[in-house]
Amino acid sequence: MKKIKCFTLAEILITLSILGVVAAISIPNMVQQYQKRATITKLQKAYANLETAAMNIRINSGCFNQDMACTGLLTIKDNFLSSSNPTKLAEKFKEFSGINGDLGTFANMLSIPTLYTSGTVNLSNSITTKDGIAYSLRNSAWGEGNGLGIYVITDTSQKIQYNPKPKNLKLGKNVFLFIMYDNFIVEPAIIGYGSSLIPMSKSDSTYNAKANCDTNKSGISCAARIIQDGWKINY
Repeated sequence: MKKIKCFTLAEILITLSILGVVAAISIPNMVQQYQKRATITKLQKAYANLETAAMNIRINSGCFNQDMACTGLLTIKDNFLSSSNPTKLAEKFKEFSGINGDLGTFANMLSIPTLYTSGTVNLSNSITTKDGIAYSLRNSAWGEGNGLGIYVITDTSQKIQYNPKPKNLKLGKNVFLFIMYDNFIVEPAIIGYGSSLIPMSKSDSTYNAKANCDTNKSGISCAARIIQDGWKINY
C-alpha cells in the first residue's frame, strides 16, 4: 500500500504565516500605488479641463483680446465674502468656463501650513463634477496677483459639509493648487519668495528650485513637482 504524501499541520501553519506576512507588506503598497495612479489620472484631466476653461472664459466673457480683469471674475473674487451670494464667483466661473457640476460648499476650511506661515483657506466656492473632481476658487487675492487661484480636489468622497476641520483633505495628497493668470494661462502654483505664489513655467532657476514639494511644510508645490517628474508622485 502506497503512503500518501501530505503536508503536516505545522507546515501548513508556517506557509499561511509566510503568506500573511507577504500580504501585510505588499497589499498596503499596492493600495497606495493604485491611489496615486487614480490621483494622477484626475489631476491630468483637471489640468486639461482648466486649460480649456481658460480659453472658454476668454471667449464667452467677450474678453478675447483683453486680460482677465475684463471678465469681472477678479472683482467678484475679492468682494464675494461681503456679498449676499457667496457662490457668485463659482456661478460666474461655471457660466464662462463650461465646467459643469454642482455648486456649493465642498468643505468650509482647509488648513494650510506654508513654509513661512500657517492659515486656513475657505473652500466654499466649489464646483463638483460628475467625474469626481472639485474645483474650488480662492476667495482672496493672496499670492495670485491678478489671477484666480483654483484648488483641484481629486477625492470628492472626502466631502465634508460645514466642518471647520476636514481632516482627510490635504495639500499634495488630494488637494492641489493651480493659478489661472491674468493672461488666461493656467499653471500649477509653486512657493515663491515670502508667501507669494508663482507659475511653474517661470524661467528663473531660483524660482523653479522652489517647486520641490514637501507635504509636511507646504504641499502647495506638489502639482508642479508631479508634472516636472513626468506625471509621477515621487514623494
